Amino acid sequence: MKISPIFFPLKLEELPDQTARTSSLVQEARWLLVVDGHVMDPVNMTSFLVNHVAFVVYHMEEHQATLQTLTWTSTGRHLAVVRQSSSSPLDASLLYPNVGKGFNGQTLRVAINTWTPFIMELYRDKGRTVYHGYSIDLLDILAQSLNFSYTLILPEDGEWGDYRDGKWTGILGQILRREVDFSVAPLTAVSVRFTVADWSVPFSFRYTGISVRSSSNNANLAVALLRPLSGQVWAWMDEWFEE
Repeated sequence: MKISPIFFPLKLEELPDQTARTSSLVQEARWLLVVDGHVMDPVNMTSFLVNHVAFVVYHMEEHQATLQTLTWTSTGRHLAVVRQSSSSPLDASLLYPNVGKGFNGQTLRVAINTWTPFIMELYRDKGRTVYHGYSIDLLDILAQSLNFSYTLILPEDGEWGDYRDGKWTGILGQILRREVDFSVAPLTAVSVRFTVADWSVPFSFRYTGISVRSSSNNANLAVALLRPLSGQVWAWMDEWFEE
């Protein structure tokens, strides 16, 4: 584990932006911030969108430093004193106690789109829509095992993710614009989409077959397979498979 201390004062734009939803920054980064206790109050800095933050609060006049760490509880984020000034070694687990606790109860934004039987609207109540289906069941299992809650976000354009006019639409557009943290949806993994997003192992496979009447033994097999449907129908099916 590599830890890089950051000394203040810093420019505000150099601090982590809460609107930049970057999972690796949130979950994996370890921050050790050195602050002047008379200039900056660490409590006001706990709005960082990161899980693992420790502070060395140095008081110049007293020549004393206090090591504090950010902890997560049922009531929110709090700072706890780890120790006063000391030259003895410190266990890293005390410095970053949130490691190994998943996402520490954070509320993540998850992109979805409706498609039976994966994601279906169950009912609406006071402006709130409840969904169910295979993908929602999977999301609930992830939330329980990784310790997070979630908010479901549908793309405004209702699409899954196509590249048009120099930008991505639908769910992929939400992910690339960092409007959401991730997506759990029946989004087909086609090659062009692999170039812009990371994918999990597929949890569902779809197979489609076409049966045609047997013809004479001398018939061209390729022509026999294409003849039942018009060119327009075949083109529509190709578009449909990319959803």
